[in-house]
Amino acid sequence: MVSSAWDKEEDPAISIERLDRPVGRSRTPAAELERRLRTLPVATAFMATMFVDHVEQLRREGYVNRLKMFDVSQIGGLAGQFYYEGAMTWPMTRR
Repeated sequence: MVSSAWDKEEDPAISIERLDRPVGRSRTPAAELERRLRTLPVATAFMATMFVDHVEQLRREGYVNRLKMFDVSQIGGLAGQFYYEGAMTWPMTRR
């Protein structure tokens, strides 16, 4: 999900109800939770720096007031998942 008006938008809630099994799931073992939690620092550090200069890179490539297709299926997204992105001239003005 990508937000543009964070103060007004709400995250979607999606659920699937299975009809072939009773409701409920087993509790995740503590060792598995610990393993997952121990991966957070590395994942967080990676994600925090992943796109730091992304907009400036778009500007250097000439995508100012133009759009470029960003194919996220090549970096772990769903097959055929892509976004259009670009940089705007600054300062932005509202119309």
